[in-house]
Amino acid sequence: DWGFTRFVEHRRMFNVPWEHGTRPLCENDAANITAYVRVVEDETGVLWHNFINYDSKKETGYVGLKNQGATCYLNSLLQSLYFTNAFRKAVYEIPTENDESMQNSAYTLQRLFYQLQTSDQAVGTNELTKSFGW
Repeated sequence: DWGFTRFVEHRRMFNVPWEHGTRPLCENDAANITAYVRVVEDETGVLWHNFINYDSKKETGYVGLKNQGATCYLNSLLQSLYFTNAFRKAVYEIPTENDESMQNSAYTLQRLFYQLQTSDQAVGTNELTKSFGW
């Protein structure tokens, strides 16, 4: 039970007739499913947009961060910190010229912020996460 009992009890799926029917929902490795579709008019024009040819730099002046798979929370934090002007300025002022290695988290964060300013496409966070030892 993974919480699906909120929708239907296990016994009702296989043994008990479903709603007002005469048969269970699942029978003989098949399921009887009814779908109700509601057509929504999208006044914004973005609900059904696929963003395949979308150029965020052109449209907004900014680019985002690529998700490595489980880094969405990190990306959200990084973008928030990047747009905090005092924090971004403080990161740029960290002395890193004596240790410009990919193991230096301050240096890789500086590089990431610089790429967010100058890149035309979404920026990866691999260098930064590797500097964390991830």
